[in-house]
Formats: sequence, structure tokens, C-alpha cells
Amino acid sequence: MQKNSPHFIGLGTAYAGIGAVAKLLASHPEISDSIPSLNFFNTDVYDRKGVAWYDANFQTLNNRKLTGEFSVGYLSGPAVAEKIFQFNPETKLFALIRHPLDRAIAQYEHVKQFKSGQRYRNCSEYLTAVPMAQSIGLYGQHLRNYFGYFSYLQLQVIVYEDLLREPLKVIQELYNFLEIDNNYLPRALATFAPKPAEPRHRGLVANGLHFPIKLARQVMKK
Repeated sequence: MQKNSPHFIGLGTAYAGIGAVAKLLASHPEISDSIPSLNFFNTDVYDRKGVAWYDANFQTLNNRKLTGEFSVGYLSGPAVAEKIFQFNPETKLFALIRHPLDRAIAQYEHVKQFKSGQRYRNCSEYLTAVPMAQSIGLYGQHLRNYFGYFSYLQLQVIVYEDLLREPLKVIQELYNFLEIDNNYLPRALATFAPKPAEPRHRGLVANGLHFPIKLARQVMKK
């Protein structure tokens, strides 16, 4: 374990609420109010700047509080689990996952706001042209990779849809996981979760895509 290692790392996924959860965590009095998104383990920053640079990001933080960081690219990033394990095999991890199709659609809706994304006539065309938008949602594969290095007790999986329905329960479970006071109520929590949207998927495809979410819930019960 490095001298200034973060106590916890958020693994993603993109368009699943991890940024909002990081803000909720940062408001807790036992956690540093700075939870950066460093994209260290999933980019060339790992080789270019090294662990000394990574550690330096936590040196100025209050050492009496928990520190952490997150990246939307850690869960699905190649070799990220191994790199984190080599850096600190004792760290606590949490990951947010969302129904794969809803997550992919949210990514498309974001991309099409930019000129580069306007060349895609619809979401189907985008997903065909950008396979990564679909592979990100292979949560079973990504989680199995992490559990090859870390124990079930070290990785908390949060389902985005659960977060929308029961934000207080989910955030308190995360507090328990991080071993901090779970009675703290973030002010932002009152306005955090919008009303769950009507599912945009139907039939056999939708039923098949529910599998990784069921897998995640089974993992959390162990």
C-alpha cells in the first residue's frame, strides 16, 4: 500500500450516476471534500506520470479523513483491476452499473449534442459504429475480472435504478461499506434522484440485458 493511497476508488460506469455519488460522498464530514476523477489506471498517465504523481494528489488532503477518487473508465478498462491491485490490494472499490441499453442510449443522447455525433442518424447506427458503447455494459465480464483480484467484501456494486428508487438506502449502504457514520444525511440527497424514466426497452432483448444487473444484486448479498 502506498503512503498516500486513497481509501476508496469509484470504478464507473459512465452515465450511471457515479459523479453524483462522488459529490454526495464528498459532503460527508468523515470524507475529504475533494474526490477527483484522475483517470490514472485506465490511461497513459499511469506510465507517463507514475504512482508518485498519483500519490501527490492526496498529500494535501486532510489525513484524518477518508480520501478517494473515481473514473468512469475504470470498470471496463483493460488491465485496470490488476493495476489497482498491484498499487493497493487493500483498497475499497465501488461501482455503479445501469441497465446496459439505457446506459448506451444515454451515451448516444450525449454524443449527438456535438457535431461529431450528428453523423449518426439514430442510436442503432451509433451503437453499430461504436462497439465500445455496448461492451461497456458487459458488467458480468467486468465484475468477474475484478473479483479475480479483490474479495467480495472489497467491492460494493450499486445499481443505478436502485439509486433512483431508494437513494437514502443506497447511500447509507455505501456509508456502511466505507465504515463511516451512516446517519449523516446529505442535503443534496433530497433533490438528487429524479423520477425513474419509463423503460425504453421491451421483449426478449430487454430480459436478456437484465442478467448482469441480477448478477450484481447476487454479488451484493454475499
